[in-house]
Amino acid sequence: MNRALWILACASTPAAFAQRGSDYVSHRPISETPSSGIPGFFDTETASAGSLVFDVPSLSIDYGISEHLTLGTNAVAVLSTSLWLANGGKSATPIVMLKARYRIFSQEGWTSSVTGYGGGARLQAGQINSLESRNILVTYALGTINFVKQFDSQSLGLSLLHIHYGTTSGQATSDPSAQEIRRLTSVISVWARQSFLASFEGEALVAFCADSSGYDNRATVRIEINEACFGPSKTAPALRGLLSWRSSPEWYWSIGAVWQPAGTMPPLPYLGFNYLTQLRQPENREKE
Repeated sequence: MNRALWILACASTPAAFAQRGSDYVSHRPISETPSSGIPGFFDTETASAGSLVFDVPSLSIDYGISEHLTLGTNAVAVLSTSLWLANGGKSATPIVMLKARYRIFSQEGWTSSVTGYGGGARLQAGQINSLESRNILVTYALGTINFVKQFDSQSLGLSLLHIHYGTTSGQATSDPSAQEIRRLTSVISVWARQSFLASFEGEALVAFCADSSGYDNRATVRIEINEACFGPSKTAPALRGLLSWRSSPEWYWSIGAVWQPAGTMPPLPYLGFNYLTQLRQPENREKE
């Protein structure tokens, strides 16, 4: 299963944007839904101000700076950094994973957000049948622009995703075997979500690959890499269906499947949950 389908399956619910932007864009209260306050990869939700949201299986951690700005990281990055600090910086370079989401506007049932994700890690790997080790630098950057239209109990969403993923291997730039591979992928996703029985939601999502390409920048001859996202052709879609339940203000459960119709893999089952805890009470502001 390629990396794009894995992102679709496990993404939860990913440069900060200026907080003062809310002074120039209208924000109106958003209708409450079972997933309110839980940032999803494809929607426009932000963590409530002062709240911390954990997601499984992606292991993402989001913190609400304000009602419109959420910053995040990942438990893997937190663990690797903690081990690196505990060993006095003598262990492997820690993994870096950062995220920032800013809700651009919310008015008359329409909401939009921009999200940036970025990170990387420097690894060492021994060559096959050799004692020599190689440095491998892995970096990624993702950007999304999400739009949602809310109705009484339904929501329709559109997500535009761009991924920049790169690996650099070799001892130095002069290493004749060194490689610098960059991959660029753009994905368009549309989804519909239905709320029912006050605490349940059903969701159907379809994603299409708008573009997927790459290149080896250090090869003697620049090598172009063209590949599909979800199947043998770039037009092959990926599908996701979820049934979610907000069992309490703190817990949100999801079960479903991700399917690549054009591929040979059977539908991939999905089971996840979110836990939300309030670390500080948001400030009460009078309406201007």
